[in-house]
Amino acid sequence: LWSKDFSSLVLAIPAWELLNIKVDGKPLAPEFSVDVLPLVSATLFFEPHASDLKGFGCLFPRLQGFYSLGVLFNRSIFPNRSEKRSETWILGGATNRDITHFGDQEIVRQILTDRKRLLNLSDEIAPIKYTVTKWERALPHITPDLEKQLE
Repeated sequence: LWSKDFSSLVLAIPAWELLNIKVDGKPLAPEFSVDVLPLVSATLFFEPHASDLKGFGCLFPRLQGFYSLGVLFNRSIFPNRSEKRSETWILGGATNRDITHFGDQEIVRQILTDRKRLLNLSDEIAPIKYTVTKWERALPHITPDLEKQLE
């Protein structure tokens, strides 16, 4: 793993995997700890509608009370990918750590509530199809403590 010919080593691994790296049988960074955040990505397909927003998408500030973190409007980003309206919703993070334990239907129900509010709809519009992907360990939680450890 280590050679005297090099002065540094670059590891391209998830931050939490650093604890599993050993040199001469000893942990490389025994004091290192990182909080890991969950993430859910749900892509929903709809028939195009007059109320559809156009653009890349948006992030929702926590203070606005949305359950989701943000949404991408795929058809605006990739115009020739589908004739249907495709939206990818992102959920989870530091304030919703249990998200990966919810069933797909519950996640979609929460998204439809946010979507109704975002588009100012009088009724929820059911998706034609949806795909939900869950990552229990998706992102390192960047905190002041982690920044100090990385120094």
